[in-house]
Amino acid sequence: MLNNPELEKIRQEHILYVTGTCRAADDPPTVIVVMEMENLKRAREFAQSNTLSEARRKASAIGLPEGVWYDESRVT
Repeated sequence: MLNNPELEKIRQEHILYVTGTCRAADDPPTVIVVMEMENLKRAREFAQSNTLSEARRKASAIGLPEGVWYDESRVT
């Protein structure tokens, strides 16, 4: 799912770039995806889109994401 070219194209259309992907150490089925965004509104649209819901379904993701956090500033 995460390396799906169709989903990557849609991320790029929403100006989102995956910068990290990992599994939770205490719960390996939990996947955490970190993305940089250039536009907060577009990022929110993507997070609530049918496209993302469909990609999660195809990947056999169970339930809704436990959380989505947004921040327009970068921590260095």
